[in-house]
Amino acid sequence: MSSGRGFLPGSVLLILPVVAIAAAIWVGSDTIERGLQLNAATTSSAWAKYMTASIADLEEIAAGAEPSPETLATLQEMREAAGVFRVKLFGPNGRLRMILDDHELSAADKASLAQHNPEAAAAAEEGAIRIEVAHGTPPERPAYYSEAYVPLRQDGKTIAIAEIYVDQTEEFEAIETTVARSAILLSIIILIASGVPVFGFVQRYNAKRRADARAAYAAEHDGLTGLLNRSGFIALKRELLAKAKPVVVVSLGIDRFGAVNAAFGPERSDYILLEAAERLKSLAEPEAIVGRVSGTEFAFALNVNDLKEGARLAERALKLIRRGFVADGHVVNLTGSAGLTLAEKGEHPGSPLSRANVAMCRSRAKGGDRLTIFDRRMGAELEAGRDLETVLRAAVEHERFELYYQPIFTAKDHALTGFEALLRMPNGEGGFVSPARFIPLAEQLGLIHRIGRLAINKACEEAKTWPEGYKVAVNLSPVQFDARNIVEVVRQALAKSELPPEKLELEITEGVLLIDSLDAVQQLSQLRELGVKLALDDFGTGFSSLAYLWKLPVDKVKIDQSFLRAMESEGDGAAAIVRSIVVLGHSLGLVVTAEGVETSEQLDFLEEIGCDFLQGYYLGRPASAEAAASLARKDAEERGGQNPVQPRERGAAVS
Repeated sequence: MSSGRGFLPGSVLLILPVVAIAAAIWVGSDTIERGLQLNAATTSSAWAKYMTASIADLEEIAAGAEPSPETLATLQEMREAAGVFRVKLFGPNGRLRMILDDHELSAADKASLAQHNPEAAAAAEEGAIRIEVAHGTPPERPAYYSEAYVPLRQDGKTIAIAEIYVDQTEEFEAIETTVARSAILLSIIILIASGVPVFGFVQRYNAKRRADARAAYAAEHDGLTGLLNRSGFIALKRELLAKAKPVVVVSLGIDRFGAVNAAFGPERSDYILLEAAERLKSLAEPEAIVGRVSGTEFAFALNVNDLKEGARLAERALKLIRRGFVADGHVVNLTGSAGLTLAEKGEHPGSPLSRANVAMCRSRAKGGDRLTIFDRRMGAELEAGRDLETVLRAAVEHERFELYYQPIFTAKDHALTGFEALLRMPNGEGGFVSPARFIPLAEQLGLIHRIGRLAINKACEEAKTWPEGYKVAVNLSPVQFDARNIVEVVRQALAKSELPPEKLELEITEGVLLIDSLDAVQQLSQLRELGVKLALDDFGTGFSSLAYLWKLPVDKVKIDQSFLRAMESEGDGAAAIVRSIVVLGHSLGLVVTAEGVETSEQLDFLEEIGCDFLQGYYLGRPASAEAAASLARKDAEERGGQNPVQPRERGAAVS
């Protein structure tokens, strides 16, 4: 009996290690599977949240658009940081739109683009992550990886599905090593052996939680300034909306920051943005929310007693931006544009920020350095602006712009000397969109550089067909100077058209001096070295006409038409200003042109005070390129081959 009783414990002791190892293998396999799924779920979720927050054109890509270079760079950085070796992006309907892979895409991959994927469509319909752990064959696939279909949601709807492939080899080997050691220890002493994998799992779980926390923080915060990003700003604003006091939202953008970036480079520009962020943080109250919602735009949200309290905060913020910033020993003077609105109870937390941004854009369109409070009329203008943007982008893409030409005459004998090229954009309904509407939008969207190049090329080509002696004037936007390539653009246009430089006149406004006056003057001087003439347009309406006129390398000033219109109502006061501008221009050796001449009385007055050149509806309306060329040929024939009267050079004696 004793031997029998001893056999049972012995058998148990013999079987126990086997059972322990078998149990460890069974538990270990399950642990590996679950651990990989957990890792895949957390990694994919963090990835999805970061993609939604960081990729501005995500919805457009899901609809079939090509990803921007910035988006591809962001995705590459994200993949390297998270061990993601392959990404597919589907539209909400399950159609494949984009594949990014560490290896070159196969023919099957390329053929699958735009095809429907049932798994992606099911994930979109369910609104939940679908994960599968798989084995691969290196180097095409890692030995262990997960494949997850993750819905990307924005404002409560699924805008895309990301199929994310995560390399799980390191996680598998780590878990497998832990389980193997546990199995050996379990065969010796079950209590000790069972504690090892538990401890290892807890350590990894805590490490994963810390990693998830870091990913969650990155998804809602700006990497440069540490402020909330757009998603984090909207999320925290919910807390303010829950309080009894009204919530004011302010959007503040730094005006024409592209010039700073071009002048000092990204590193110094980032330093200026950091300094701006610190200033704005110091301004905000403890319970206020401050965020950097896009590249050069910041936002505030706080509970206030009334709208005036929020407006005072916005004005203080604008004042902080006006304080000079130092970059490479240079003082950079910047301004800001601000928009303000009150949040409404029950509305989506992102709506107030959108309205504040519309108001901020209105401030920027008016020249910046001001605050605009949103009103309901801007909502309709926002919709109209979206329609206008569509028309504008199509016009740029297909080069649908036209140039009309307004004749310019001498004041003394009304002889034709040339034309000013005026840009026209068809509205698709047989008419044209006013330049006052589409030019500011083109500047805001960064399209003005392509439009400006097109206008200069077209004007030079068409002026080349005119008889000898007739000049063409082309307007330049201040934004065109930001890219620092305007000299090369003009040089190429002259070379391509073979137009003599002296036949081209470029009209600028004082806006070119708003950021870096020294750089602007250098570019203007380089333009004059090409042989072209420069004119200061809209003289008398800018922020500092007299302060800058004497040092600008221009040949001509153009009296703004508002002064001529004012002569009809203001009488002698406006007339005295016009007379003074003519005397001032001549004293500096400059030619003076009056624009907007619409009556015979204005014409007689300008002749009397010695104005050099005139243009306006009374003398000639803008006409098509064909009509302008015909007028120039007819005028040349009537002159009998004599050249038109040309303006005095700068510094020439004035009779």
